[in-house]
Amino acid sequence: MTLLLRQNRLLIYRLKREFGVTITYKKPTSQTRNVQTGRLVTTYQTFTIKRAPMLPAQHGRAIFNASGGEFDSSHRVVLIDVVDLPSGFQPDLRDHIIFETIQWNIKQIQEAEDSRSFHLLLQRTRGT
Repeated sequence: MTLLLRQNRLLIYRLKREFGVTITYKKPTSQTRNVQTGRLVTTYQTFTIKRAPMLPAQHGRAIFNASGGEFDSSHRVVLIDVVDLPSGFQPDLRDHIIFETIQWNIKQIQEAEDSRSFHLLLQRTRGT
């Protein structure tokens, strides 16, 4: 069992070294309503992850015939090592990832069975 855990740690380390990119993790901490404008103002806890392996984006397009609208959707998978996160941190579906100034929403979270990493499915949707 310890050999398998060691191999997993070594694999994560290699992926971070070869394919790691810098991302910013944004976690909403509180929401307040601006009394003058009526808009919700969200404050975030942000931190930078220097090396997170990220797969290339997969693109798709969907068309709504009833309204005549369409949108582009992109998906990516990112691997985040628990060493790069604050202690006791748990990702949430309300969190965001910023990569190359583009905000990606977290659509799915999978924790590795050895609890050493998180696999996040990210989604970006743009209307056209």
